[in-house]
Amino acid sequence: MHNTLCSFVLHLYKGSREQAATRFTGWALDQARAMIHFDSALWAIGTPGERIHSAHYYQLPGTMLREWERRRKADSGLNPLVEGRLNNPVRLDSLISVAGTCNPPLDLSKLCSRFGIQHALCTAIGDTESKLHHFICFYRNGSGKPFSEEECSIKKSLAPHLVEARNNSIFLHFSANKESPFKSAVCDRYGMLHQMENGFLELLQTENPGWRPPYLPFELDHANVKTCDVVFDGAMIVIKASLIGDLLHLQAREKSRSARLSSRERTITKHLISGMAYKEIANTLNISPSTVTKHVNSIYKKIGVKNKTSLAKAMDGIKA
Repeated sequence: MHNTLCSFVLHLYKGSREQAATRFTGWALDQARAMIHFDSALWAIGTPGERIHSAHYYQLPGTMLREWERRRKADSGLNPLVEGRLNNPVRLDSLISVAGTCNPPLDLSKLCSRFGIQHALCTAIGDTESKLHHFICFYRNGSGKPFSEEECSIKKSLAPHLVEARNNSIFLHFSANKESPFKSAVCDRYGMLHQMENGFLELLQTENPGWRPPYLPFELDHANVKTCDVVFDGAMIVIKASLIGDLLHLQAREKSRSARLSSRERTITKHLISGMAYKEIANTLNISPSTVTKHVNSIYKKIGVKNKTSLAKAMDGIKA
C-alpha cells in the first residue's frame, strides 16, 4: 500500500502541473476514486460552523450543500456530514446505518436519504494563512459497503496532498495567465482571499494603508465578472479579475505615475515642471493660487515626492 500511495502522490503533483486549474479539482477526485471507491464527493472550502465560501460537486447536485446549510442552522448535528473533523477523517457509519442498528438524528437521516448518501468519509484540512478549511467528503450510496479503517487511514494520508496539489495548480495558473507586472491572488464571491502571490498584499496596502486580510477592502460584484474585467480602479492601483470555477483570479498592479493623476493634475504637473510659478499657473488656468497649492500637494502625495525637483525626475519621459 505504501508504494501505491507514493505513486498516487507523485501522479497528483504531476497533474497539478499539467491540468488546467479550472479542471484540477474534478480530475484530482477522479484519481482519489481509484484509491478509495466512492459514488459521490464534495470538496468545499469554508469556515467551520459558519460559512461555505466555495464548493466543487462530484456526482452531486448543488442543492445538497444549500439544503445542508439551511438545515444545520437548526441542528449542528448535521455538521459532520460536510465538515468532518480537523486532520482526521470521520466516518458517519454509526449515524447512517444500513441495518438501522443506531438512531441517527432525524434531519441527518432525511438529508442523507434525499441525496442517496448511506456512508460518508469526511476530512477537514486547515489553511494556516487564510484560516479557511478544506472539507473533502467521500460518499457511498446504499449499495456500497461502509468505509473501512484502512480506507480511513488512506484518506488521512491523501487529504493534505490533495489540498497542497490544488494550491500548486492555482499558483501555476498565476504564472501562466498573469501579465507583468501584475501580482495575483484568488478570492471567493464574498471577497475573502484564499491565496496571494508575494507582493499582492503590499500593493493593496499602498491603496489602503490600514487594510489587513482576509477580506478585500472593496466590494466585488462576483456575478458580473467576465474575462479580465477591471474590478477596481483606485488612486494607486488597478485590479482585474477572471473566473476560476466559482472563484476569482485577481491581478493587481501599481498604476503608472501619470495614470494616478486627474486630467487637471496632469496639466498642472506639466506647467510646474516647465518652471512656471503657482501664480502663473493660476492665471493660465483661471483658478486661484490656493487651488493650485491644493492640486500640487495632491500631486506630490500621489507620485510619492516632496518637491518640484523630485517631481520632475519622477515624471521624466512621461507625457503629462
